[in-house]
Amino acid sequence: MDAVFSTVSNMAGSVNDLLLSGMTILLLTLGWISLFMGRRFFWVFVGLVGFLLGVLLTRSLALPLPAWAQPLAPIALGLLFALLAVRFQRPMAIVAGFFIVGALVASWTGRVVLPDWARTTAIIAAGVVGALAVFKAFDWAVVLFSAIIGAALLTLGLQRVLPLDRNAGFLATALLAAAGIIFQLRDERAARRSTAGEQSQVTLDVTNVQRSVDFYVKTLGFDFGGYWEPQARQIVSVWRLPEPPAYAEVTRGPQRVGLRLVGEGGAAEAELALRVSDLDDLYGRVQYYTRSVAAPVEQPRGGRTFTVTDPDGYRWHVVESGPPAVDAAA
Repeated sequence: MDAVFSTVSNMAGSVNDLLLSGMTILLLTLGWISLFMGRRFFWVFVGLVGFLLGVLLTRSLALPLPAWAQPLAPIALGLLFALLAVRFQRPMAIVAGFFIVGALVASWTGRVVLPDWARTTAIIAAGVVGALAVFKAFDWAVVLFSAIIGAALLTLGLQRVLPLDRNAGFLATALLAAAGIIFQLRDERAARRSTAGEQSQVTLDVTNVQRSVDFYVKTLGFDFGGYWEPQARQIVSVWRLPEPPAYAEVTRGPQRVGLRLVGEGGAAEAELALRVSDLDDLYGRVQYYTRSVAAPVEQPRGGRTFTVTDPDGYRWHVVESGPPAVDAAA
């Protein structure tokens, strides 16, 4: 009987060692993905927030789990967050922003002497700020937060194999986060430059120029080109006149779309095609802002497509094929 018990104990220890080794590899791999590709793989970033939340809960609540199950609890919560992020991008992005900034402030307040009520208030207030940051500036916030999460995970993984104390770990996290932010921003700019070429323009009649600018910039990822200021007879980036703007431009790579003000009910009917190289990235963005777009479908000639309608009824067919371009058919 003792021999059986000893064998079982040895097997349990081997499984635990294997899980811990696998956890280190998982931390390093997912940390690397979030650090350098968090904006592209949004669901991975949110899943990692769930994983870190699971680690925090496991440690703070001191759950009576066996050794082999302790690494699995954070993984399970991380997978749940990732699955929810695929289906509910807007709510999960806000949740992720809340927990990331709240956790950062919780770590900082843990090093100073504060009353419990003050510490709790600071953590909640910081979490709300993080949630609002994601809601108002999705792209920038995801780049920033995913780099922080990736850096933290890489540091956790490195601390399992290297003798890093708390100060060295903090320095490593800060340097890695800075590198991740710079890399992701440069990667996004390079992706935009890769679409450069001969510029084409489509002009659309719209009933509210500012509303259309917000749609194309936030939802479809266009860059704002400026408003036409009739008194100065030039394109300006800030509108200061009391009357609403009558014309604006937005761009995406070599494509320029003019937005021209017409009276109510004066917008024409048109269908347009936007060809992109990363359809999943743009679909995730559109889903975040509209939540009413059907999933991409396969095209007969290969590639995928989905359709989104702008505030004036123009239907954009986003197509995954070749270099980005804009086509129009009235």
